[in-house]
Amino acid sequence: MKLDTMTRPTPKLNISIKSETSVSAKTENDYLNDNIIEDVRVGNILLNQLKTNEWISNYFAMVTLGAGVIEYELATNFNSTSTVDSIRDSLLYVCMSSSIFLLISVILRYHLLMRWKRSTNQLTKYDNLINTGWWKLIGVEVLIAVFTPYPFLKNICYSEYNYDFDVNVECQVNHLFLAIAF
Repeated sequence: MKLDTMTRPTPKLNISIKSETSVSAKTENDYLNDNIIEDVRVGNILLNQLKTNEWISNYFAMVTLGAGVIEYELATNFNSTSTVDSIRDSLLYVCMSSSIFLLISVILRYHLLMRWKRSTNQLTKYDNLINTGWWKLIGVEVLIAVFTPYPFLKNICYSEYNYDFDVNVECQVNHLFLAIAF
């Protein structure tokens, strides 16, 4: 007597290339959506949102640098009057607020990138910022964006004395941050 065994359907394997050197096999259940047409539509929408986010990030970075440069010029080339000081304060608040918006934009960009890669099946639903290693890139971008002029550092100076040449070098912290931002 022959026993009939029930055969289970084996899941289909989709092979996707994450990088040029590593190939990973993912089962069908690891993907978020199996509808290819909907994936393409959602992928295109997310890609357009990602491009828009890049332009917005660029805008906030340029506003930060532009306001910082104008504030530097006002601080070095004009006498300190109440009008000049109020303009400098306003420019420093513009620098700080656009820098905060830039930081938010950087974090949102990685969130959008993660969603786009998931919609195009380049990442699985189990991938996140930690196991993809993107947290390092976010950290570097945030660290770079933090060095902008701030209103609470307006008249704080960094001073260094050189004993060999008997010279005292003094620079405002905001001007150092602006130089680092470039």
